[in-house]
Amino acid sequence: RLYLMRKRIFTACHECKEKSLIPTYICPKCGARHTNLTPGIYGILQRTCVGEDPDSYCGQKLPTTFFNGRRKLEAICPHCATPLSDRETVPICIPIVGGRSVGKTAFITAFSKEFIDKVATPNKWEIEFYNDKKADIYKEIERDYLNGSTRMTDRSQDIEKASSVSFSFFVKGAPFSPERLVHVYDIAGEVFTDNSENEMQKQYEYCHGIVLIIDPFAIPLVRNRYESQLTPQDIAGIGKADMNKIVDSFFNKLREVMGLRDKDMSSIPLAVVISKIDSAGIMNEIGEQAVEKKMQMHPKQFKDKYDTMDYMCRSFLKEHGLESVINNVDFKFKDNRY
Repeated sequence: RLYLMRKRIFTACHECKEKSLIPTYICPKCGARHTNLTPGIYGILQRTCVGEDPDSYCGQKLPTTFFNGRRKLEAICPHCATPLSDRETVPICIPIVGGRSVGKTAFITAFSKEFIDKVATPNKWEIEFYNDKKADIYKEIERDYLNGSTRMTDRSQDIEKASSVSFSFFVKGAPFSPERLVHVYDIAGEVFTDNSENEMQKQYEYCHGIVLIIDPFAIPLVRNRYESQLTPQDIAGIGKADMNKIVDSFFNKLREVMGLRDKDMSSIPLAVVISKIDSAGIMNEIGEQAVEKKMQMHPKQFKDKYDTMDYMCRSFLKEHGLESVINNVDFKFKDNRY
């Protein structure tokens, strides 16, 4: 247990989002479920499975620790019985949140494709998808990336299915012992805004960072200023939800899941991402070249690229009436970036 805690190993179910130290393991011989397969009075390194049927003794020897084969056993979530492939890895959990049509799926598509192609491959890190379903998601990601378009995130009508869907993959390589398991969570914008999820979003309790996506054209002052430069397709894809309502909904979720009071500040890092800046020339105000230009013009004041980007994004949002949102984020998240 000390090893698992020191290495930050735990199980994060990709369906019900519940966290547990270890999953429920399945006996390969009789199918019996073992909810606490750890060293104890029934065995230090191995435990004998007696089976779940009192009239049928099993006798299978089961490993009880991470280093003698327990991770190779079939496992399920202790809370919802979903099959798991976690293999006692170190999870990295990142929810992507925002309203409808703000660009969450496009962000996940771009991140996943570029991380795998431009970060993992040059560093000789091996990528393995969590299961066949996640591999199929990546095939869609590759197609969308090449086509430059993404589909709307489905809103599940089945209350038995999770509202928040994860794209999950293992990262294996020399720096990672144990290997990492990346969960990037996506949820339909209308479900997020309406607080109508089928399951409690427990991932906020243990996630390692949150990305909040803002559609700048959903801000009335920005839309009025730039609408004449937008294509009909751009206009049709503008998010309809009010930004203040989205942020309030987000904070309400944190209160519900994490028990945060108004005066509490979350220690989870928050990235606020302004999407769609390639439309209507907004990149000329807050894009990469604009950041470089600002640093060249004021080298003493602006020395770091990301500090400069953060300053310019905040200034852009304040200029267009979102100073209250920035103040709210600063109040709730002591570690935040734009």
